[in-house]
This record gives sequence, C-alpha cells and structure tokens, in this order.
Amino acid sequence: MARARKVDIGTARALALSAFWSHGYQSLGVRKLEELTGINRFMLQTEFGGKQGLFLETIDAYISQWDETYLIQIRAGNIDQIVHFFNLRASNATAPEANNGCLMINTLCEGQIEDSDIKDRVFKFMSLMRSSLRQALCNERSQGGLKKSVDIDEASEMLANALIGMNVTIKLHGKNEAAQAAATQLCKTVLSWRKKG
Repeated sequence: MARARKVDIGTARALALSAFWSHGYQSLGVRKLEELTGINRFMLQTEFGGKQGLFLETIDAYISQWDETYLIQIRAGNIDQIVHFFNLRASNATAPEANNGCLMINTLCEGQIEDSDIKDRVFKFMSLMRSSLRQALCNERSQGGLKKSVDIDEASEMLANALIGMNVTIKLHGKNEAAQAAATQLCKTVLSWRKKG
C-alpha cells in the first residue's frame, strides 16, 4: 500500500521556498525542512531527489519568478524603471517573504558554495540581474537620455553590487524598509546619469 502524502507537491514547493528563504540552504537540516514543509523523508527523496533536489527546484522557480515579475520590466525600461525597482525593493509593498532578503543573495552569502549546480544557478541569477540593468541603461542611451560619461558596464556592475548590499541589510534587519536610505541615495545617483533638459 502506498504511503499517504502529508502535503501535495505544489504546497510542498511553496513551503520549501519559505523555509529555504528564511533559514538558508546550508543551515536548514532535513528534520527542520520536514517540520516546516510537512514533507516526510520518503516524499523528499522520491519526489525531489532529496534536500538538494528540492532546493534546486525552488531556486529555479525563484529565478523564473524574479525574471517574469521584475527583470523583464527592467529590460524593457530605462532609468525610470531602475529607480522604480530599487525604491520598490526597499518598500513594504514587496512580498512579506522579501523581508528575509533575496533567496539567491542569501545563498551566495552563506559561505563557500561547494555544489556546482547551486553555484551555477547563483551565477545565472546575478548575470541575469546585471544584464537586465545593463539593458535598461542601453535603452536610456538609445533614447538619447544617458550622459556620455556613463560607462554602462561599470554602472550596471555597480547597481548589481548595490542590490547585493541592500538585500544583506534587509536580511540583517528583517525588513525591506531597512534599505530605504541606500535606495534613496542610489536612485539620486542613477538619476544624475540622465542628461538635463
């Protein structure tokens, strides 16, 4: 007779996202993962291939959601969209889970990433973030609004690194608004890259 599942797969994935986002991958033991998600060891192994398999599914879904919710808008926008994004990130309008920082940046900050599959996904996320910011600056330049003195590669790298810092601050304080001062100053800098008049 087959074992009864405690939770369905969709619910398990949603609960796993919350668990990993709050506790981190390395810090979250299998027993605590079971407790927080309702997934028993049998289900964890058979449905997901273990803790690592579940985490990989979770971060793949997280990257896709970020891309579809935020990054696609940044890539289609210009400086205004960058400013909107950074202000939104530091506001209480963001999802409550975001008070834990960013799942991918938290994973990056946990320490040495030994697993190549996890490391590849972290690099993919950061590359996608950087290229989206770069595209918005390229759009601004093609619209004639970006000052010639702005190096797009350097600027997009600075913005990506600023986002890391903001998310670490948010994680440390447990609230999105902790990064508001940084977002305000960053947005002033970004707006200063635009030609006057």
